[in-house]
Amino acid sequence: MSYDTKQTRVRNTTINRQKVQVTADFGMTYIMGNAQPYFTITGEVRKLTKKGQPFKGERGVISCGAVLDEIRKAFKTSLAPAVRWHLTGQNGLPMHYLANAGYWREMLQGRHENTRRCHDVARVAAFASTVVWGACESDSDQDLESLLQEEGPWKASRLYEYLVERQGALKAAFDADMAAIGVECITEEAQSKEDERVYRSALRGSLEHRGLRAALPPCKVAAAAYVSEKLGRPFELETPTC
Repeated sequence: MSYDTKQTRVRNTTINRQKVQVTADFGMTYIMGNAQPYFTITGEVRKLTKKGQPFKGERGVISCGAVLDEIRKAFKTSLAPAVRWHLTGQNGLPMHYLANAGYWREMLQGRHENTRRCHDVARVAAFASTVVWGACESDSDQDLESLLQEEGPWKASRLYEYLVERQGALKAAFDADMAAIGVECITEEAQSKEDERVYRSALRGSLEHRGLRAALPPCKVAAAAYVSEKLGRPFELETPTC
C-alpha cells in the first residue's frame, strides 16, 4: 500500500500514423519502508475510434506502464521535461544514482562478464539516463566520453567526484521541473501519517505489509509501544488490551 499525490492528464494525438489517446499519471509516491518518496510518471496508450472516442476495455489498450516515449510525444511542452525524472527521489537523486552510474561505466570499459570494451551508444545512453545527464548546466562543460573511459577505481575517478559535486544542482533542476507541472513534495508529516495508517491496518489483522504483522509483538500493548518507537511519537490503539 502507498500514499501518492498523483495527477492525471489525457491527450488525443497521432503516434506512428495511428490516432491514439495517451493518459499520463504522475506525481510523488510514498511507500512505508522506503527511504523517501519518489516521482513516477506512467500511463496508457489507447486506440481511438474514427469518431475520436477511445476504445473501451483491454482490447483498446496498445501499451501501458512506463510509456515514457509516448508521453514525451503527446505532451511535448508540458510533461516532456519531467519524464527524465521517473523514479527519482525527493532529494533529486535518481534511484541508485552512484551505483548505477558505476555499473554503466564498467560496462563501457568491458569489466563485466561477456562484455567487451567499446564505445556503445546504447550503453552511453543508459548511463546518461541513469544520472539524468544534461539536467545541470555544468554537464555541458564535461567531456563525458573521456570521463567514462578513465580507468581506475570507481570512487577515485573524476566522474564519481563530479557526480557527487553536482547533486545540489541536480536537486535544483528537479525542483524546477516539478514546480513547472504542479508536483509538490510529500511532507514528513504526511509520511508519518501514512506510516501510522499502515501500522493500524496491520494491527487490525487486515494487512500483510512486507512481513509487518509478523514483526509486531502479539500483545497489543507491546505492539503499541513498538509502533511508538518506530514513529518517534506516541501511538495508541483504540482498545489497547493484551
